[in-house]
Amino acid sequence: MSARDPSASGRPADADATSSLDWARAQGLGDAVARAVAVRVARRRRRRWAAAGTLAVLVLVAGLWRAGSIGWPGRAETALVLRPAQRTLPDGTIVELRDGAEIAIAYDAAFRRVTLVRGEAHFAVTKNRMRPFVVTAGRVEVRAVGTAFSVQLAPAHVAVLVTEGRVAVERHAAAGGPDLALPPAALVDAGRQLVVSTKVESGPRAVDAPQVLAAPQLAERLAWRMPRLEFSGTSLAEVVALFNRHGHLRLVLADDSLAELKLSGVLRADNGDALLRVLATEFGIEAERRDDGEIRLHRGR
Repeated sequence: MSARDPSASGRPADADATSSLDWARAQGLGDAVARAVAVRVARRRRRRWAAAGTLAVLVLVAGLWRAGSIGWPGRAETALVLRPAQRTLPDGTIVELRDGAEIAIAYDAAFRRVTLVRGEAHFAVTKNRMRPFVVTAGRVEVRAVGTAFSVQLAPAHVAVLVTEGRVAVERHAAAGGPDLALPPAALVDAGRQLVVSTKVESGPRAVDAPQVLAAPQLAERLAWRMPRLEFSGTSLAEVVALFNRHGHLRLVLADDSLAELKLSGVLRADNGDALLRVLATEFGIEAERRDDGEIRLHRGR
């Protein structure tokens, strides 16, 4: 007996599921099949909800942090602030860990040592001149006393980006293999990045001079540290409040009727321009920028 396509008979798929259930009951299998049918019907209904709500849900697609976090219709109204994982070390140093990053801590009386096992981390170091703070990543060491910097351990390089103060980037003496073409201590100041190649090859490895990063480049490199704002069926009034609080904007609803407009999506807190683009293209809401930095939102004229 071949399987029958429900659509060929012109009957709804759910109707065929019902007739199958009648047969199963006659065989004494009604309860088991009823549960299976209920699951199938629920899945179909969710797909229909998703299709019906696609236009509303995707209004924030231009600025989504990750598509998998879009809020779907029927989900409870929520508004969340998502931040990178953060740890406070025994000396008060604060470490932010990018997704997938891992560190190991080994403090002693002379040094505060941290090993970056994988990924990228940002360190805001507590000052202690008598006890240097050292981060080891592969065959590279980064030394600081009281400063802020990120270290990225990639398959072919280690990148050190300083956001405050100055660090010294050195060879990790305990590591074997070909030497790195690093001076005894390459100094990297705030706003600069040093990339050290760690490819396995014979002879010294070239190291570029510390690179000055323009403000947009710096912001892009550290974008993973920026809070993500996740909202599902959230009122525009609350979305505006979130962006003002965490994205340092000055958004104002000039039209009270906009307050209850519902939005769903995930955006970086510093990506206010994406929000404004979506409001303009999907809802006809204009953004009036004032000389004092205030951005007033109102319906298009």
